[in-house]
Amino acid sequence: MLPVKTFRNDERSFREPPVVELFFVDVGFGTSQVLVFDNEAIVVDCGGSSDAICSVLEQRRVKRLRALIISHLHDDHYEAAYDVLKYFKKIGSKVDKVLLDCNLLVKLLETAPTKALQLLYDQLCRFLREGDVVALEQFDRAKIVCEGRDWNLELLYLPENIEDAKSGGDSLNATSKVFAVNVGGRRRALLTADAPLRSFEAIYKRFGALAFDVSTVPHHGLSVQVKPLEKERRLYEEWARAERAFCSVGSDAPHDAPNADRLRLIAETGTRVFCSRATKVCVEDSIRADWLAFRDEFWRVNEPDFRRLNITPTNETCVGTLVAIFSKTRCEVVDEEKLQRFREEAARRLARTFPCQATPLNRVV
Repeated sequence: MLPVKTFRNDERSFREPPVVELFFVDVGFGTSQVLVFDNEAIVVDCGGSSDAICSVLEQRRVKRLRALIISHLHDDHYEAAYDVLKYFKKIGSKVDKVLLDCNLLVKLLETAPTKALQLLYDQLCRFLREGDVVALEQFDRAKIVCEGRDWNLELLYLPENIEDAKSGGDSLNATSKVFAVNVGGRRRALLTADAPLRSFEAIYKRFGALAFDVSTVPHHGLSVQVKPLEKERRLYEEWARAERAFCSVGSDAPHDAPNADRLRLIAETGTRVFCSRATKVCVEDSIRADWLAFRDEFWRVNEPDFRRLNITPTNETCVGTLVAIFSKTRCEVVDEEKLQRFREEAARRLARTFPCQATPLNRVV
């Protein structure tokens, strides 16, 4: 079961009925967002834990997948594609389409083949019919990818020369697509994948300054290719401001993510940052046991319905899966205030117990 409180829409204190739910799924070191509406869903990226993604789909009783979108061809953004497609085949439900860089996938298999890319190609051929796979290279910027009543998913930024990234590796980050979830006639959520800073500068030049209720933190909060880091401040203060930002990280990730300076910079702009899992940015190895004990006791006393996934010394959950619920004019993050109190109390406890070693969580997140 997901580490997310189960509720019915009529139990929430909305002034208006919800239009869509946006799940920022705790998949470990990977990325996945699931947009749910009327027993249908759109999955944007599907890296990391397939169990977590399929749990969202099962919990929200999704019967139809309108689109599976892969923002770019790094395996931490598509490695669960097989299980997601298999899930819908198992329940006898429809997958309308899969959107990805088709031409680039074929070229990478020729010039820089990997086992993960070959597996993705084989999976698409196995599960989908001709015409079900759509090449993102063919889209125009500001293209509406999917839409419903009072909402749509917009391809906000499509990099130029996607097919030039034949070498794979870090060059693939530059091919990341940026999406916006629009509800009630305005842009409400920003899905950034691993897009570099120049992508957001291009968005700013085209659309001007944008503001969102919630955003993902680009590239799992890793250091950007910008020095000094202050140059990135414009992204969070001007180009694409967000009230809340979700950083998808894994405690046992091979990369040094998230970058503490980057999270502090985002927090200094007034954005509230949520990390899916605890990492050494906020929890040193020497205090990990105390962190685990405190965290487990907090959730046991305050929220029995929350069940943490994969709790081991190298895999700790912080806020877990976050859910943003959008009505036409409002955005509510499930149990946001409780999570904020949790982080503040954790910071006080760690600073009090280990004053020399603990990094105050409320300074980071």
